[in-house]
Amino acid sequence: MLKIIIIYNLLIILTIYAKNENHYEKFFQTFEKMNQKSISLLDDICNKKQIQYYNDYFREDFGTDGPLSLFWKKYADYWPNPCGSDDDTKTKKMVAIVDVGANEGQEMDYWYHTFGDGKGCNRTKVFLFEPNPVNIKLIKEKITKNANNKYSNFVLVESAVSNFTGKATFHTKHENNPGNQYGALNPKYEETFKVDVISIDEYFKNKRIKEIPLMKIDTEGFDAPVLFGSNQTLNIIQAIVFECHVLWKKGVGSGDTLQSAVEFLYDHGFLTYQIGRKYFLKLNKPYWNDLYNTKRQWSNCLALKKDHIFHLKLSKLC
Repeated sequence: MLKIIIIYNLLIILTIYAKNENHYEKFFQTFEKMNQKSISLLDDICNKKQIQYYNDYFREDFGTDGPLSLFWKKYADYWPNPCGSDDDTKTKKMVAIVDVGANEGQEMDYWYHTFGDGKGCNRTKVFLFEPNPVNIKLIKEKITKNANNKYSNFVLVESAVSNFTGKATFHTKHENNPGNQYGALNPKYEETFKVDVISIDEYFKNKRIKEIPLMKIDTEGFDAPVLFGSNQTLNIIQAIVFECHVLWKKGVGSGDTLQSAVEFLYDHGFLTYQIGRKYFLKLNKPYWNDLYNTKRQWSNCLALKKDHIFHLKLSKLC
């Protein structure tokens, strides 16, 4: 649509100025102004379509973890350069997948087949960050007891992740059972114990990592501090999947706004989408609306470097 409008504008202006060779400068100025107005109009139409769709299909398309599960399944075979963008055997630098909030290791098989040895990516290490002792035990069992040792390139980091390095109180709701989805740095949950905390920048600053095709964050309302603590590492990260749901609110999660995370990521070269069952909604300006801050449930977001090929593959309203 945009290409058609630009060509139409060009034809109109050519018709106006074709008979006068001295009007080239004015021609280009007029052409640029008309294009900017056309782009602004299309952005406004797109923004309104997204808001309307979000209001109409919020619970069905964005309100659960279902859209994220569909995303993992649909795009498993389409990740660009899952083993890294080029061969770096001379420097011996690694490629890494980062799973922050690995829980009991539900995604380990996905990482193996999509980015790990199962994909032929023998230079890739998968880093699993998990602070909860009951989940740590389960992950260790998966790594050590696997019959064909397929998780040999997996690294378990027994720590929570935030925008600082030190110690913190970890909270769980009711009994601390394996896979407890309520484990977080959340003062409202009943059971507590001390855990180590580290930022992504601190952990990876001395690691010989060339590229991170994907970082996944699931920290029950504390995803934004993980992003903010990845300030330097974002330079080598290509894509981020993170929870952007209701638990972010103050008193439950970190209290950060989704808008602050979207703007932070944009400043580091990322464009962010809200993941839906049918469509991915653009969250960066000029498409941002405060509705995405205030109307949230169990939503997930995807941030991609601006030149990432997935921008062309995602199903969008506009």
